[in-house]
Amino acid sequence: MEDGTEVEKLTFKDVNGLVGRNVQLRRLMHSLSIKHDQIDAELKEKFEMELQKHIDEESSKVASVLERSEEQGRMIESLHDSVALCKRLYEEELKSRASYSRLPETFPEDGRKDLILLSEGSQEATKKALEQASEQVRNLEDDLAKSR
Repeated sequence: MEDGTEVEKLTFKDVNGLVGRNVQLRRLMHSLSIKHDQIDAELKEKFEMELQKHIDEESSKVASVLERSEEQGRMIESLHDSVALCKRLYEEELKSRASYSRLPETFPEDGRKDLILLSEGSQEATKKALEQASEQVRNLEDDLAKSR
């Protein structure tokens, strides 16, 4: 100090005040850090709960869609079986009709007309059932494709 430079002199009271202030600031910093960690943990917990809720909802929706898809698949398979059965019946009807046309003319005319009308009605009903079943199969296959 004798060299002519000016240095501020701190008194013991000033240094003690600064140390006290430093302690207060450190306590405040520690308190704020604890509060920050608590708030962070709470937000994380809330976020995880909300995320799990959304996951459960979406999983439920996916399970529902899969269940409907499997059910539609079973229905389509059943309709394919029905169509195949109707087709076989239709083919048998055509064979039966062809064999009736080859029978000799031993039947009375009235009985033969009744038999032909019965055969034609059965054939039309079979054809109509086949068409309806085919339409249902197409619709269900379209629905299945959309749900996938």
